[in-house]
Amino acid sequence: MSTSQGIVTVTEGKTVVLAVHKPDERQAVTDLLQEMNMEVHHAETAQDAIYLLEDFMCDFLVMDIQMPDMHAWRMLGTLRESVDISALPTIVIMDEKEIVSLANVTSVVRPVSMAKLRQIIDSLFTV
Repeated sequence: MSTSQGIVTVTEGKTVVLAVHKPDERQAVTDLLQEMNMEVHHAETAQDAIYLLEDFMCDFLVMDIQMPDMHAWRMLGTLRESVDISALPTIVIMDEKEIVSLANVTSVVRPVSMAKLRQIIDSLFTV
């Protein structure tokens, strides 16, 4: 679909919570999300991400497998008490491939390819 300003993407106007610990990786993902016309809320810790997800209507979550204060699986378990995580697409960035059996959770192994991440994000919103 296009408009007089250019192409409208499936991600335009979507809101994401970004909880990535490594500064260079966080900046690269932020740049990608902003290129995709998304609103980005940054979380320095897993607890900050939980607060943001409780306070804002977010379309998806991108997080590190290990945040400074807790592991991703613990964070998602805690978040489940207040947010319907089955309706929250989540991308978890990890150092090694793990079997992820949680609905709506996609794993991405480092080093993160921004082209592959863009493809995954687009697929979250393409019906």
